[in-house]
Amino acid sequence: MKFKHLSLSLAISLFHSLFSLVKAEVLVSTVQELNQAIILAKPGSVIIMKDGIWHDAVINFNSKATKSLKITLKAQTPGKVILNGSSRLTFSAPFLIVDGLYFKSGAIDESSNSVVNFASESCRLTNVAIIDYNPVSFDTKYY
Repeated sequence: MKFKHLSLSLAISLFHSLFSLVKAEVLVSTVQELNQAIILAKPGSVIIMKDGIWHDAVINFNSKATKSLKITLKAQTPGKVILNGSSRLTFSAPFLIVDGLYFKSGAIDESSNSVVNFASESCRLTNVAIIDYNPVSFDTKYY
């Protein structure tokens, strides 16, 4: 009986370890933590940005996902992660999902040309708002 219990515990522990490697969730509070999480993300991971204001956050989302195990970057609470200043997002690898971010009261500059840039295929932007995000100068071409 003791052996069966040990085997079952070992099997559950092994399954949990394997599952956590594939389906890791990580909560990040700073741009530095976010960049590190993007680098370390495995297919199936979920990166959660902590609610609050993220000023001048330049996000190069380039994690290595797969068609069957995408990587998601999402707001802790949809609409409560507010990106402002010169914050922007670039999808630089396939099979990535961004969900629930709110770009508000920021500005793009001539070097960025856009708030969100799709530099890869098979990515998805969902439940995201971009409000009052305009160039600092009226002379900036952003279309």
